[in-house]
Amino acid sequence: MQTNTVVTLAIVIFVHAGYCAAVKCYDCSVTNCEDPFNKSGHTLTDGCAQCMKTKAQTNGVQAVGRGCLTSSVGSNECQKMSVQGVDATVCYCSTDGCNGGSSVYVSMATIFFPLLVLAKHPF
Repeated sequence: MQTNTVVTLAIVIFVHAGYCAAVKCYDCSVTNCEDPFNKSGHTLTDGCAQCMKTKAQTNGVQAVGRGCLTSSVGSNECQKMSVQGVDATVCYCSTDGCNGGSSVYVSMATIFFPLLVLAKHPF
């Protein structure tokens, strides 16, 4: 009986995980977005479709930017690229404040693993 409840809960989370009318994102320029990110003094921008964080490095100098996208560009993931000697990582995420950490991507496995453990070992 408890397994059915856990499975139902997992399905509900999975179906609604991608749905969100708007998310709130940190939006700051390269000059005040360093990692580790100090959230004090920064406000969340509302009405975003997706958040992003960009980290670029060249010649030992690192720059970090965080932003609010008005349209979704895809799934919650990070993409690495290199352009003219600048190595960059661009990450996209879709939950409130998700671009405020050192790592912005949390996989669905983070949500489902505890549910699977509960399903196998109910209290």
